[in-house]
Amino acid sequence: CTLCLRVSGIKYHWFGTYYWLIYGIAALLLALYLSRVLYCYKNGKKNGALIVIGSLYKYNFLIRQLVSRDFKTKYKRSVLGMLWSFLNPLLTMSIQYVVFSTIFKSTIPNFIIYLLCGIICFNFFNEATNMCLSSIVGNATLINKVYVPKYIYPFSRTLSSGINLLLSLVPLFI
Repeated sequence: CTLCLRVSGIKYHWFGTYYWLIYGIAALLLALYLSRVLYCYKNGKKNGALIVIGSLYKYNFLIRQLVSRDFKTKYKRSVLGMLWSFLNPLLTMSIQYVVFSTIFKSTIPNFIIYLLCGIICFNFFNEATNMCLSSIVGNATLINKVYVPKYIYPFSRTLSSGINLLLSLVPLFI
């Protein structure tokens, strides 16, 4: 049994070839959807996006309270407090930079910036996903007592993770 390969020297990635076409179609679909939402808003018709935006506006106070509670409880028992949001990506980056630059001999220019960007984005998505998955169970007592749309809780957790992301971006810009 022999495995034969033909190498042409051209890297073919379908997404790269059709990048602007896909981008244009996505932008067109988004524009059409937003025009539909605007049409429904002007004519007083119901639309899913309008219902969600209306409930976010209606429960604005609750969202602010939930985000404030998440932010306070996150740093309540921490000695460093909010400083940990700055230090965590920097310490992780320094360890990974030493490993990848000395042991694996990375030759990527500006590798440290790529590494810090990746760590910050990964930490945001990791924290937001984990917090959203536990948000409904964590607020079960509040859900049983008062009617609130269930998507308010994951939204508030994602918003608090977004605030933490903004704090983590400060060392990147420095």
